[in-house]
Amino acid sequence: MPRRLAVIFSLAGLAFCLVAALGLAEHLCATSGCALYADWTLWGLSLWWWGVGGFALLALTALVSPPAALALGGAAVLADAALLAVMAFMAPCLNCLIAGAVFFLVWCCLVLAVRPRGSVAVLAVLWLVALSPNLVALAGDGGGWAIYGNAENAATRVYFSPSCPACRRAVFTLGALSPSGVAYIPVSEAPQDVDRLMALHQDILAGMPFLDAFRRAVAPDFQPGDQGFWRRLRYRALLAHNHAVFRRMGGRAVPYIASVGLRPLPGLAPGLALPVPPPGEPRPQPAPQAAPEPGAPPATAP
Repeated sequence: MPRRLAVIFSLAGLAFCLVAALGLAEHLCATSGCALYADWTLWGLSLWWWGVGGFALLALTALVSPPAALALGGAAVLADAALLAVMAFMAPCLNCLIAGAVFFLVWCCLVLAVRPRGSVAVLAVLWLVALSPNLVALAGDGGGWAIYGNAENAATRVYFSPSCPACRRAVFTLGALSPSGVAYIPVSEAPQDVDRLMALHQDILAGMPFLDAFRRAVAPDFQPGDQGFWRRLRYRALLAHNHAVFRRMGGRAVPYIASVGLRPLPGLAPGLALPVPPPGEPRPQPAPQAAPEPGAPPATAP
């Protein structure tokens, strides 16, 4: 039965990739990644046609030699894990995730049919780890995961990294200007960012005011605690999702301040990333207008 299921899933994957290669599956994909990867090719051939050939070869090999099909399926799952890792740092593609899941199902069926010696768990864990950030990205809202504030309804979104000095100045300045109406969305840029952001989020959940928690997380003498493997993995997935959202928005450097909706902060135009002066630095004042000459008519607004 597992061998028959492997053939059936292979034929189903072949049909899906064929429909996608012909451009008939675009309406099924509701994520921006589908358009992003639509023109990707390998040696001049669309990745969808490679999927058609891969599933056809898997179905044929499963009928003739299941052990050879298992090796071929393992190679396909490994290649798909690499593609999933790329999507995790860019944008998820729903159709690509479906095709990859079918490859994984075929490989699992072949593992049950052949029952190879040795552990196959390493490849399964690798694929699942690469898949998880993409699932988080599909389930998350359009602005990313906000460590404080509501990314969906906030008038201003601040993409920041705790290791970035300009980001720290921006967060303190905006926090003083507008305590509410701002969503703070973390983007990891350094290895220590994960520990700082985990501590920041836990202090916020414990009821500490945001700026106090942020000041504690970015302190030079910050000492990370023991957070555990699974909690760290969860935060890494959330940060990978934020990185994908940030790149999809066209962001290249933090701090990135985006004003959305109808109530932007003073001085911020919707959709622009503007620098924020450090606390205490004088803001630029408009140049004084020259006094009108004697006898000149008064100026009128256009």
